[in-house]
Amino acid sequence: PNPKQGGAQYVEATMAFTVLVGNSYQEKLEPDTRDAPPVELWTLRPDRMQAVPSGDDPVASWLYTLGGTKPLDAKHILHMKFFHPTDDVYGLSPIGVARYSVDMDNEADAWNTALIQQGMRPPGILAVQSSDMNPYGILPEGQGDRIEAKLTEKYAGKVGVGKPMFLEGNLKWQNTGLSPVDAAWLQTKNVAGYQIARIINVAPELVGFPESKIYANVREARKALYTENILPLMDNLRDEWNNWLTP
Repeated sequence: PNPKQGGAQYVEATMAFTVLVGNSYQEKLEPDTRDAPPVELWTLRPDRMQAVPSGDDPVASWLYTLGGTKPLDAKHILHMKFFHPTDDVYGLSPIGVARYSVDMDNEADAWNTALIQQGMRPPGILAVQSSDMNPYGILPEGQGDRIEAKLTEKYAGKVGVGKPMFLEGNLKWQNTGLSPVDAAWLQTKNVAGYQIARIINVAPELVGFPESKIYANVREARKALYTENILPLMDNLRDEWNNWLTP
């Protein structure tokens, strides 16, 4: 299709943009000879494209931004998109539909990573116990910051795993955090993953959720992936190419 891409990479980029963003853009470079096929085809990044309306036409031309802004003739651009019920120009991204599940999955990973970095220790409170000399449990000014810095240096992260905590005076440590079991971390991950898989029309058992399988076996699930997901997408690409390039 062009000097920098083979056919497989061109199709991969086109379909990846379509599935991830809901929109993909292809540009054809016209030949010098009238009624001849295009000399090159290029994929364009969707985040750099902007429709320019004119009168009743919502897409009279396009603007492509890279360094500067370049106008593109609409007849040279093939805009493939998913159906969007409330937008006349841009398609609806499946990832946008799944955004809450994606956020939940990412936050679960971030939470688990932070917990591991803290040596699997849940958060807690460093309490000052009252005494005859300090009936209100108040530390002198600045001492609390020094204690916190010392505890962070000695016990935070991987270096503090397994070390016994030694507290001076009337200090006492009280756990306040929930364990991963209490927080149902794994269940949250499974629910988010299942929802994402269903929104992008992939059987959950094909992406690591066998307990949520919807087909009798993996062979049926893979067949459904092709017949109900991949082949319809490729039919769409074929039809758009025929409509755009064949004339």
